[in-house]
Amino acid sequence: MKEIRKLTAVMFTDIAGYTTLMSKDEQKAMTLLQKNREVQKSLAEKHNGEFLKEMGDGTLLCYQSALDAVRCAMEIQESVKDDADLNLRIGIHLGDIVFKEGDVFGDGVNVASRIEALAEAGGICISEEVYRSVRNQPDIHTDFAGERHLKNVDHPVKTYKIVESGTIEKRKNDLTDSSESTKKSIAVLPFINISADPEQDYFCDGMTEEIINALTHIENLKVIARTSAFMFKGKNEDMRAIGKKLDVEHLLEGSVRKAGNTLRITAQLIKVSDGSHLWSEKYDRELEDVFEIQDEISLAIVDKLKVNLIGKERQKIEKKGTVNVEAYNNYLLGQHHLQFWTQDDANNSIEYFKKALTMSPNYAAAYAGISSAYIQLGSDHGNLTPKEAFPIAKEHISKALHIDGNLAEAHLTNADIMREYDWDWKKAELYYKKALELKPGNLFAHLHYAVFLSLFNRHKECKHHLELSYEIDPVSYISNNMGGWLYYFIGENDKAIESLQKAAKMAPNLFITYSGLGSVFYELNDLQKTYEMAVKCETVDTKLPSQLGQSAALYALSGHEEKANKILNKLLKTVDENHVTRLVLPLVYAALRDNDNAFYWLNNAIKEKLRVILFIKTPWFRHLRDDQRFESLLKELGMGKL
Repeated sequence: MKEIRKLTAVMFTDIAGYTTLMSKDEQKAMTLLQKNREVQKSLAEKHNGEFLKEMGDGTLLCYQSALDAVRCAMEIQESVKDDADLNLRIGIHLGDIVFKEGDVFGDGVNVASRIEALAEAGGICISEEVYRSVRNQPDIHTDFAGERHLKNVDHPVKTYKIVESGTIEKRKNDLTDSSESTKKSIAVLPFINISADPEQDYFCDGMTEEIINALTHIENLKVIARTSAFMFKGKNEDMRAIGKKLDVEHLLEGSVRKAGNTLRITAQLIKVSDGSHLWSEKYDRELEDVFEIQDEISLAIVDKLKVNLIGKERQKIEKKGTVNVEAYNNYLLGQHHLQFWTQDDANNSIEYFKKALTMSPNYAAAYAGISSAYIQLGSDHGNLTPKEAFPIAKEHISKALHIDGNLAEAHLTNADIMREYDWDWKKAELYYKKALELKPGNLFAHLHYAVFLSLFNRHKECKHHLELSYEIDPVSYISNNMGGWLYYFIGENDKAIESLQKAAKMAPNLFITYSGLGSVFYELNDLQKTYEMAVKCETVDTKLPSQLGQSAALYALSGHEEKANKILNKLLKTVDENHVTRLVLPLVYAALRDNDNAFYWLNNAIKEKLRVILFIKTPWFRHLRDDQRFESLLKELGMGKL
């Protein structure tokens, strides 16, 4: 399709407080989306505009002139002002955009989307280019809202807000204070270990993570995920540069000196715009005071950022899983090992979590940690089959939830078990929603729920949670890797390639990234690049059965059956001793168009409770979907047609 470039007024809108509403009343939220769609489509047509597309609860529209766009925005806000739930934020920019293949691109789109995020609930924010076109209109009044540095825009943008224009008036309601437009933002950088013992790094990292976890309970505070914050560990970068990369207004940095039972902890809250210190404190305490120090730092941040803190959120910050410092220390060591995703580390983490439980038997987080470790041992990197690992994981997560029903991480782990092992889709979704309700800023809750939604073609909801994950985890390979696969699942191949290529730069030795890129290139019928990714997938990282299986499938898809069969023969030699081999064999046979063997191993995987759903939407199975056997297989999984 021919590319068309033109100067256009671009409007972005979204619904303030929609995430909260979705978690509380999904049906009401979907009804709200329908009403929003009808209002905007009707009024866009009236004002010479075009309703281009929806993105979760957001919309993208374009107009023939900036004046048309502003007048339409005013009428949209006027038409919904009496609906307490439909609190729209609107951003408008006049810029150069490109129309191609039914979609729009360009700086004009990017600037409009960033400006929309600056608008208040019920408000309209415009760029200077739009302001120049409407400033002489007698019924349109504006206030200068400041010059902003917007993400992915290489120059500062002057912004204005529409005030008291015609019958529009600024609306105040209960959602305004907690909406994303009023969100403060912060990244907690890894606390520096200045102890004599370099092995105390785990304690400093744990201190950092505990503060991050406390702050993520606060709905009207954007907290960057650990995975992105820890990308700057050990790097001597300017604070303002870090803040810009993470797209936050504030940074917390600190240091820990631990000597025996004595602690010296320092913390500084920094304003990114000018590098100034808003608050700093030094704590000389005993080790048993560590929980109190974490609370003091978290609550000081809340106070200095002027974030409204409701009672339940304060309780979540102050609630501790244990008051036993030695149990806490062992828990931190367990978490430290858990992050490496190896068989040995998973086993080591279990030992530390068990030690924590001998000292503090009702330590719910330690039970949840053991559950997560067994899930790892039942994965591609472990030595246990799912039938061996997941029942133990279920047992321990059940204990965790019995002790503390408000532990968000336990609900997330339970949701993953329901999705990956029990295939109980209704319960899985309930637990994902509960995890997000308890901790709205939990990165993995958003990502894992997005995976769940993609399995059932709920693309708008999937993208909504995916975009939230990018907000809180902007610079790590995790969001970019999982995000790339998810964009591929929902059919946005350009974004999939962009995300996966970023992930490859951040972590160049992960085969799963190249497997994802190969899948997207195959989808685009670029068989040469599919082959190149098959080579990369085979040659990086360790030679795991999952890696070999996925590279073989890509070889087959790209027309190199001889290479695929060579790997297949290697895999068949380990079929009796490795459950992961039995999981990936269906991929290879399906890609080789050997349907009978593909279905044989698919059914075998289901009987063994292998994690077959992780691959069910890949292109390797697409040509099987017209076969009655595939429909029967999905019925057995309780998934219906894909």
